[in-house]
Amino acid sequence: MTLEVKPWNELSRKEINDIFSLRSEVFIVEQECAYQDVDGKDKQADHVMLHVDNELVGYTRVFSENTYFKEASFGRAVVKKNHRGEGYGHLLVDKSLEHLKSKKQSPIKISAQSYLKEFYASHGFLAKGDEYMEDGIPHTAMYLDLWEKNIVKFVKIHFLQCLESGINQIKAGFLFAKLAWFLLKKTIRYINMAGPGRNKKPTT
Repeated sequence: MTLEVKPWNELSRKEINDIFSLRSEVFIVEQECAYQDVDGKDKQADHVMLHVDNELVGYTRVFSENTYFKEASFGRAVVKKNHRGEGYGHLLVDKSLEHLKSKKQSPIKISAQSYLKEFYASHGFLAKGDEYMEDGIPHTAMYLDLWEKNIVKFVKIHFLQCLESGINQIKAGFLFAKLAWFLLKKTIRYINMAGPGRNKKPTT
């Protein structure tokens, strides 16, 4: 199994053909959705490809901020049908986030098919706004701030270390309170962002 990221101008003809074939196989044929998959935006994206035995079985395309949305983004996340349930979807999301982090791109906005909300939530994404229909399929806008995710992780680690050591409970309590206050402020901010009329249907 190999997992790699390439900009458009480094893709071979075979890789481009394999990408378009996999996307049409799933998004158009399997999901029975007639839409324009080749949308002219692929040249602006970096392409995450997962190969097993030299076969492309998973893919996402990744956008820097102010390219697809105002925020950084990734989409067209797909795993070949006979390879689902093997954890490849999580590997693709992790690689996409790792790539955006390496380019210092955050926050991240995605237009997720609504049945996958829990999947993306497991990677830290939060749903915001009302569900909307896109090409006949329910979608939900979801957001992730990589820097906030790292701060929360840092505070949680130090809080647990304090508890495990059995000392400095005052410091542990302070860190916990700080984390709770931080999360409360961010929750309020996200609620305000997702207020009425603030989240119109994004394009895919």
